[in-house]
Amino acid sequence: MQTAKANFHSPFSPQTVLDGNNRVLLLQFILSELFQSMQALEQEAPPEKIFVPGNQHYPLDCASHSGHINRICEHCSLLAIAYSQEKETVALFEHALTNVSHLTANYLEHPQKQPYFVQEAQAYLQQMFQIIQPLIFLAKDDENLLFFLLKCHREIAQISHPQALHHILNKMHPDGLESILTYLCDRFHVRGFALRIPEVKDLIFKIQHDLPA
Repeated sequence: MQTAKANFHSPFSPQTVLDGNNRVLLLQFILSELFQSMQALEQEAPPEKIFVPGNQHYPLDCASHSGHINRICEHCSLLAIAYSQEKETVALFEHALTNVSHLTANYLEHPQKQPYFVQEAQAYLQQMFQIIQPLIFLAKDDENLLFFLLKCHREIAQISHPQALHHILNKMHPDGLESILTYLCDRFHVRGFALRIPEVKDLIFKIQHDLPA
């Protein structure tokens, strides 16, 4: 008899993640934890903030500390279900995720043996961001994902390179930032979220002029 896996940090289940909106939201959750992992490394945060070996999220221990990579692992357990047609991308992402998990666990046990831990962990995170981009492109018309990417301009530059967001958005909408601005304003107006439009315009302006987000 199959037993259901409990998810304590992911708000999704194998059933709900099949919904198109939830599928894209799951992707945002993973990206957010990925960005926070990179920031933690840049800020020389304790490795436990990134990954806690053996954290199983049991019901009686669900308040225990969990690192960013732990939460990605939990979200990733649903990734193959949400993107069942993208098996190769998901498998590559899972492999890189396993590598950075093992790297961090080994560092916590024998820090003196891994003097280049930060650089190696950053390389894995950069690889994971590169691997997951095909899933981003699949949601090119999702206004919530586009809005999320705009807000994460600096985080994307940190985990990739300064022009990374421009390249991603150009693949999603080849007509440029102005077409994205028009599209987002139209979508949020139709959905009754007109209050977001000034923020969208401000984000686009800052990205166009390379100003702090």
